[in-house]
Amino acid sequence: MSMSLPTSKASAMNSCYNPQASSSLHTCKNLMFRKEIDKKNCYSRKLKYRTVCLIPPPEDDDQPDNELLQSGKDIIYRVRIYRPFPYTHSKHTVRHSLLMSEIVVLGQQPLWVLRDHIYCLNDISTGIDVSENPDVVPSTSPKELFPSSFMFINNVFYVDERKGCSDITLELRGWAAARNMGTFPVHSMDVKLEDVKIRLGHPDVYVHLGDCEHPFTFSEARLAHPRDPLRRVFPFVSQVGLSQVNYCSICSEHSTKWVVKRCDMVPFDPTHFCDTCFRLYLYKDGKKVCPFKAYAYKGNEMSVLKPRQ
Repeated sequence: MSMSLPTSKASAMNSCYNPQASSSLHTCKNLMFRKEIDKKNCYSRKLKYRTVCLIPPPEDDDQPDNELLQSGKDIIYRVRIYRPFPYTHSKHTVRHSLLMSEIVVLGQQPLWVLRDHIYCLNDISTGIDVSENPDVVPSTSPKELFPSSFMFINNVFYVDERKGCSDITLELRGWAAARNMGTFPVHSMDVKLEDVKIRLGHPDVYVHLGDCEHPFTFSEARLAHPRDPLRRVFPFVSQVGLSQVNYCSICSEHSTKWVVKRCDMVPFDPTHFCDTCFRLYLYKDGKKVCPFKAYAYKGNEMSVLKPRQ
């Protein structure tokens, strides 16, 4: 059976299919009607997974140190990680979760392996004002300064206990106990994924940097079969949610490199600048022309580059 995958450039409908042979069916009538009115490909633009980029699995590594998977014995998990979004009790949030990436991981691997393959913009962004000297951007990332994190899976806390990390669930568990919400078990992320009790499709949460929360779900848990990569190339990223590139607010041609706040010379707060407009518009002879704050922006790097394997 021939198939046509939905894309943003071509319609999702199969042009080889002629519904006139079964024109009495309601679905065929709708298909013919959509072909007549959908001249601008509006249907494919509304597809749920239109902005998801599929990444093929890595090739098998033939190094002798890599052990072969055992078909029908080893367990493979698919985990869908979603982007964090702000939430306040005073204002109801209606935005649905947006897919950030999908990770394929083995059941014999520890939980911190999954944690290390979750890439977030907040891990590399620096909230430090560098307007006085934009050539000196801090090289230390927030992930290096605040490595502590935990996962809350099926009412159980899994804390990263590696070197430099601390248990950031103490205050949260104390808050829950003070309100008679019960006590929650605490385990280390050294536990193997196959020993973690999960619920497929149930929303869990990954927390890092103190208050950056990522919802995630286990979408699949199955035994390995011969069509899987037999060498231990796991974990790897199988899907990435495509992000829209932010362009400069001044020239609208180059991608954003700087975010400027509290500046009286621009009509927006904050304002996105490319590197050229930033230096020509806000600096003269290397000095600021007015008071403002500037922050390095690395969001376009996350949207263009694929996650590291």
